[in-house]
Amino acid sequence: MLIRFFVGLIVIVSLAGPANTEASQGTNPQKQTKAKTTRPKNEEADDDAMQRRTVAISLVNSLADEARSFKDQTRRARVQARAADVLWETDNERSRDLFRRAWEAAEAADAETARLRAEEERKQVQSGGAIVLRGGPDLRIEVLRLAAKRDSKLGEQFLKMLDEADQKARQELDEARRNTSANTVGTSKRLQLARRLAEDGEVERALEFAGPALDKVNVDSIFFLSTLREKKAQLADAAFATLMARVARDPLSDANTVSGLSSYLFTPFLYITFEADGGSNQNRGGRSATSPVDAPDGLRKSFLQVGFQILMQPLPAPDQDHTTSG
Repeated sequence: MLIRFFVGLIVIVSLAGPANTEASQGTNPQKQTKAKTTRPKNEEADDDAMQRRTVAISLVNSLADEARSFKDQTRRARVQARAADVLWETDNERSRDLFRRAWEAAEAADAETARLRAEEERKQVQSGGAIVLRGGPDLRIEVLRLAAKRDSKLGEQFLKMLDEADQKARQELDEARRNTSANTVGTSKRLQLARRLAEDGEVERALEFAGPALDKVNVDSIFFLSTLREKKAQLADAAFATLMARVARDPLSDANTVSGLSSYLFTPFLYITFEADGGSNQNRGGRSATSPVDAPDGLRKSFLQVGFQILMQPLPAPDQDHTTSG
């Protein structure tokens, strides 16, 4: 109802413009004396139009002020941005202020959308059901489009803020990757020791020892799980399912993650990784190739869902590609 009312105000403002040209000019001019008698009516029409426009602008201003109290950040951003667009011709400074308020609301709304999307993804992965993610609106782009149309300088400011936000996200991903690399040596040794324990039949102790390192897909974690499965398939499958749920939420997961997961189910002790230039590397774990494992259908289905989710992520620009596979 509120949005419908707001759209109506926009229509009123667009219609309540200057005096009607057809009424002021006339399509069939009459004598000069008759024109003089109709002139006051035209002036009255001008006054009526101006009054309607003033009332409409006042209503839009009131609605824009009211929007500051909206709890719904999406509605707040859209109402303020559209009010700024409508009011641009009458008050530039007021419009710029509304555009900035709309941008702040849009940032909050987009952040909340991202949080809810991540939460929904986590729940779907844990439930083992089909992973269906619905993309929400990018409100900052909506505000940017309206602002840039009215004020190119303001549009450039918003665009710069978008670029800075993207750069910050990339830096966080790089930092996470560096932290992962710093822990690789210790993690690798832990998993190799756990694998030896599993080979010796000390299954429970091996799983307990490997637990802290089973949060990433790599050759050591997958080979440990494959070794564990030869001793206790049920325990290994449960640990593998937990690992899949973790990497499904990891923004660093890429094609090599999916390839590593597939090794556990389809090519035990054959681990293949791919490089950005198209090359590949194979690690056989000191064994000859083995057949696919007889895993439960539900586990295979979960792998296909997680793999699809990771591989169908939007491709980054070449200069922004931080994946291991390129």
